[in-house]
Amino acid sequence: MRVYEFARNYEMTSKELVGICQELGISVKAQSKLDEKQLSALSQHFNREEGHAKPMENVSEVEACLVEMDTNDEVEACLVEMDTNDEVEACLIEMDTNDEVEECLLETDANDEVEECLLETDANDGMEEVVIADQPEEGIIGRKMAYIVTECEPFTSLGELGKISAEFAKKRVSEGHSLVVALPKYRSITDAYGKEMDWLMDLPVRLGNKTVRVSLFKLVIDSVTYLFIGNDGYFHRDDIYGYDDDVERFAFFNRAVLEALPYLGDAVEEIHLNDWHTSMIPLMLEVDYKSRPFYQGVKTILTIHNLEYQGWCEAEILPSILGISRQYYENGLTRMGDAVNLLKSGIETAHQIRLQGMSQSQLTLPQIQQSGMVALIENKLNHQVA
Repeated sequence: MRVYEFARNYEMTSKELVGICQELGISVKAQSKLDEKQLSALSQHFNREEGHAKPMENVSEVEACLVEMDTNDEVEACLVEMDTNDEVEACLIEMDTNDEVEECLLETDANDEVEECLLETDANDGMEEVVIADQPEEGIIGRKMAYIVTECEPFTSLGELGKISAEFAKKRVSEGHSLVVALPKYRSITDAYGKEMDWLMDLPVRLGNKTVRVSLFKLVIDSVTYLFIGNDGYFHRDDIYGYDDDVERFAFFNRAVLEALPYLGDAVEEIHLNDWHTSMIPLMLEVDYKSRPFYQGVKTILTIHNLEYQGWCEAEILPSILGISRQYYENGLTRMGDAVNLLKSGIETAHQIRLQGMSQSQLTLPQIQQSGMVALIENKLNHQVA
């Protein structure tokens, strides 16, 4: 289990849990994997504390979810049961004697698993369901898409993002779309799949005032083309996240993807992006690539999975690493407060944004509201291109 997964069980932020770990003499980062000794020490600590909710036994799959309310007119229980095939068989919503009993049956086939179900209730509004952002678009068949992400099963599986990415690929191919999934070529991917990949070419990538080489690899699985962005200096490491140069690593990934896509042949109509790690692509398209024939008319869609991580960095990063003029900081496009917020740059420059279940619920957090991010997202949702 990772630090951020353990923190989520206790309704804490990763930063809060890292602070507690430090008090207990446990040296970890948000993306660190907790060993048995560390898990035991943390569990003992929280068992001694009063007021902490008991965590769910399995984070990745919902075995049982019981929601209790204290008013007569609200949901008293929501029971979600899953069979051995990880399919949701039934969701029974029971109301009290003053309300009608309603039943909601959610069925999924062997290839479609429900990634997340978030039910929110309050005394005035009753029950609302937040729907997963990645849903098939009816009536659009045969579109050419690129999906840019930092995690995707079966290659990486740190949490929900890897599962959601794999499900996105399955759904789009089943709908008749053509899909390229671009991932960094991490050391773990090289070790497991390196011999199965085809090397395509090496290309120079401009990164600020320097040029860095990227090695492109390709692997086709179940009609999905996976494009791997290789550079051992940035990605041949033990972990995916948690390094001081993460902004530079993923800025390289973003620009390398834009340099690489034209060499795959077919033009793309949509580029789907995920979280701050790929949110630099719409800004780079606006500044450097929109005049290139390959990117004429391309639509960008940014899905936000976790608002806890937004890609904060100093303004000097724009020209020195992203290769973007500082004027895009001065005019407020990338600035939030007195620093660059890379997620903001993606929200401002993408054609559309979508909120996945967890990010939807995070909009109510005081720190997210006070930062101005909620107002920014709401404004984008109200005015974004259809």
